[in-house]
Amino acid sequence: MDSWAVDSPVTLVLKAPNQKYEDQTINCFLNWTVERLKTHISNVYPSKPLSKDQRLVYSGRLLQDHLQLKDVLRKQDEYHMMHLVCASHTPPRLALPPQPLHGQLFCS
Repeated sequence: MDSWAVDSPVTLVLKAPNQKYEDQTINCFLNWTVERLKTHISNVYPSKPLSKDQRLVYSGRLLQDHLQLKDVLRKQDEYHMMHLVCASHTPPRLALPPQPLHGQLFCS
């Protein structure tokens, strides 16, 4: 029997670059598309990121939504490490002009 059958479960370890969350281990199937995986992640990942805000990187490669996991994961690996990058919806902080320190004078 082929241990790499498309309906076989696989284990993914998701790493978040900001280390806000511990690495997350999730199970999925080889016949899933990346888009299906993102939907699953939006349900099980602690921050519940929307699918459209997720970027998955595997082995240095940004995964496109239409790809099936069986076509991108290496067969010989017991588990697969992926990096999850999520778009931030926090507006960037505005830079404030430097304020003079008490007792100091600034000359131009």
